[in-house]
Amino acid sequence: MRGVDFKLFSTLVVLYVEDDDGVREKMLLNIGDIFQELIVAVDGEDGFEKFRENRERINLIISDIKMPKRDGLSMVEEIREESKVPVVITTAFNELDYLHKSISIGVNEYILKPVKLKELFKLISKQFETVEDKRVEIKEFYFSISRNELFEKEKVVPLTLQERKFLYLLFRNIRQTLTYETIQNELWEDYVPETTIRSLARRVRKKFPYIETVSGVGYKISEL
Repeated sequence: MRGVDFKLFSTLVVLYVEDDDGVREKMLLNIGDIFQELIVAVDGEDGFEKFRENRERINLIISDIKMPKRDGLSMVEEIREESKVPVVITTAFNELDYLHKSISIGVNEYILKPVKLKELFKLISKQFETVEDKRVEIKEFYFSISRNELFEKEKVVPLTLQERKFLYLLFRNIRQTLTYETIQNELWEDYVPETTIRSLARRVRKKFPYIETVSGVGYKISEL
């Protein structure tokens, strides 16, 4: 299919949220083997729980809007408090109220039901084309500024939320040395000792070795 990078898709972990059994089963048959992993939820409440359980791995969310227990927009609104993961909403509605709210809470794209796979794949590809325009490459790694994700040889490197924040801070200040004080103020609300920051840096360095310690000062990205 032209304009679709299935090799990229095979590296993605996707959360799919849909309450309609028939729609969900049909979608699973069509896209179940395309992604690295497809995490399935049956409503907004289940979707949020699955996101919290897997938020360090999820690269994309595809969700319906109108669902029992919790609707898709409410779910996305809470997810947006802690993540900028791309979201594609599937909906049977073409009403301005839904569209305006989806924009206001940070939904990236929406697609009308019944979902056409070609259109869905293009919307997903669009999200990751945008990401590639805002990435920093170092050796076998690259960091996506817009998605706040680290990749090694095109595969996502699993990171905790705090590790992700630390790398994002370093890459946003790519040619600067970040002091312990700056890192402390950006990553924690309350005071933490330098030993906590050093412990975080050691954990991240095991996954991304190009972090340089500037003795007595802080950290910076090396190998530029």
